[in-house]
Amino acid sequence: MLGSVHQCNVVEKIASPESRIVGSVRVDVAQSDLPYVCSVRVQNVHRCCATILNPNWLLTSGHCTTDLGLDTISIVCGIRMYRIVSEIVLHPNFDATQWTGHDLALLRMRNALNFTSNVQPIPLYDGAELPADGTTGKASIVGYERFRFGDASGSNWWNPMLQMAVVPILSFCECQQRLGPTLSTYLTDFNICTDNAVSTLPAIDGTSTCFGDSGAPVMISTDLQPYNLLAIPSWTVAPCGTGPSVHVRVAPHLDWILAIIGVN
Repeated sequence: MLGSVHQCNVVEKIASPESRIVGSVRVDVAQSDLPYVCSVRVQNVHRCCATILNPNWLLTSGHCTTDLGLDTISIVCGIRMYRIVSEIVLHPNFDATQWTGHDLALLRMRNALNFTSNVQPIPLYDGAELPADGTTGKASIVGYERFRFGDASGSNWWNPMLQMAVVPILSFCECQQRLGPTLSTYLTDFNICTDNAVSTLPAIDGTSTCFGDSGAPVMISTDLQPYNLLAIPSWTVAPCGTGPSVHVRVAPHLDWILAIIGVN
């Protein structure tokens, strides 16, 4: 297992990795309720999400940026706050062939964001604060919902409204068992997994992250703040909503993040 000291008994599961929120156990949220989320666009088409760290820097998933030139990528935050990216900084240990524990990239804005009720930086969860009572096993995932994935008829439905869902956090061993012996080899101690919430629609498996949600915040509640950045989505079991989603924890990467973004 890559970089992990966990020892778990594994059961077989046939799945393949894929990397929008899928399902129906979710709620529409106003941008002002979750002002931390931006859209990463390639030639003005949504590709991934990004999370605001400060006026000049956003955090996203590394795999969202590996084939992008600065002339093709743009950012939309809030309602219509448009920005050009001047620099992409991939984590030095990111491996484009495996998407393991360092699937992160920082995006520098050419012009600083103007903070408004719809555009705000997210508090970072460093692990020092205790989660609020009753929330230790739950995380909030965010994205632009996709109702159906892989429909052979081609009728994939999309909702441009920002969505949020609360999903269970899995222990490392639970995640390893759910993924099975092949996919679990991609887990490291830098990862955290969430389960898919059960869907109320019979045609849909459940609620999870999916295509287009990479880079959005996976959030945990503490006594100080209702939403804190716990992790960034990396990949999930296909079809989306049928198995665990794997994320990259932010706390172990704080030294790298702060060294790059400083206080600017």
